[in-house]
Amino acid sequence: MHTGMLWFAQQGVIIAKLDTSSATARHQYANRLLNEGQFYWTSQNKMSISNEPGRRLLEHQSRGLHIHLFVQPRSHRPACYIGLVHVRDAEGDGPMRVTFDFERPLPQDLFQELTGENSPFND
Repeated sequence: MHTGMLWFAQQGVIIAKLDTSSATARHQYANRLLNEGQFYWTSQNKMSISNEPGRRLLEHQSRGLHIHLFVQPRSHRPACYIGLVHVRDAEGDGPMRVTFDFERPLPQDLFQELTGENSPFND
């Protein structure tokens, strides 16, 4: 099932694009860095709070699982490893909309690089 996550044993990986405007409408997601310590992610359409992939994500801490977040400014650009994240809040079914807290806040300069117009990641 395509959910927008990859699992390697106890390690979950999300690679999220910030700019999905070039994708077809059904693949455009509202992913964004909220601040230096939080990220808003939209899962793929098959993940929901009521199925196992969604529950696995929501219950990751109680299950002893770890979620790693990579952020890609847009398609075909390098992804930046943000680090370990924890679910703060989630809503919706197909897709889920999840707010993550970072285990460690981003340095201000990296946050600006990822979100700024003059970012080398946006070339």
